Amino acid sequence: MNKSISPSKRKASLLLVSSLALGFPLSAQATDLCGQIITADTKLDEDQRCSGNGITIGADNIALNCDGHSLSGPGTPLRGGPPTIGIALNGRKGVTVKNCNVTGFARAGILLSNSSHNKIINNDAPRNSTVGISLTLSSHNKLGENTANGNRAGGIVLQGSSYNKLTENTATANGDLEFPGGSVIFSASGISLFSSSHNRLIDNTANDNQAHGILLIQSSDRNRLTDNTADGNARDGIELEDSSRNKLRDNVANNNGGAGASGSPSAGFAIEGSSTKN
Repeated sequence: MNKSISPSKRKASLLLVSSLALGFPLSAQATDLCGQIITADTKLDEDQRCSGNGITIGADNIALNCDGHSLSGPGTPLRGGPPTIGIALNGRKGVTVKNCNVTGFARAGILLSNSSHNKIINNDAPRNSTVGISLTLSSHNKLGENTANGNRAGGIVLQGSSYNKLTENTATANGDLEFPGGSVIFSASGISLFSSSHNRLIDNTANDNQAHGILLIQSSDRNRLTDNTADGNARDGIELEDSSRNKLRDNVANNNGGAGASGSPSAGFAIEGSSTKN
């Protein structure tokens, strides 16, 4: 439930209202945005400690710049409390989220659902109860230079999300907790694609995860994995299950508990110039 804005928060709110009324650029520096919906460019000027949800993006073509500040949630496990989200985009496009540290939320640090053509840049999403960064039914988004480490059920997860580009992201030391993925229970990895096709993964690092480094499953077809590193994971470095026509080029997957790169019998894929020593 979104909170009403107290008198102590009116300064930022009045600035937003004045900007809308006078036609000024939509921008604001905000001091307390936990549980709020933002509809203008917003820059944080201090850390946020939230007892529930964090920030919801409520308009297209705006930017949230946390400027290195943190957005901390209550740390409630998904099955023991409300599914809190740190930064939520639902049905949004043209949004930029950058320079945020989002931690301690139950469902996801950053969640995109039914959202396209957004940029998620240089964010840190560690130690969330489920996943760090999640895309559901979202396409044509760019994720670059984000870190998603130490989450309980995976670092970066795409579900039913295609034509996205993931570049120079890091997803390490994530857990192996089972979590809801549609009607089936899945075990997540560093970077996981469920029923997600035509994505490009370039120069990402997925090391030391308790499941796989990079997982493609459930008809995640025609993806391209280039120059990624998946070392020291408990299972396979790169695992493809029931997914076809994927191309792996110049990836490194060494010292994993399972194979460097592995696929089920129905997983057709091509490997070029990759190192997979285990």
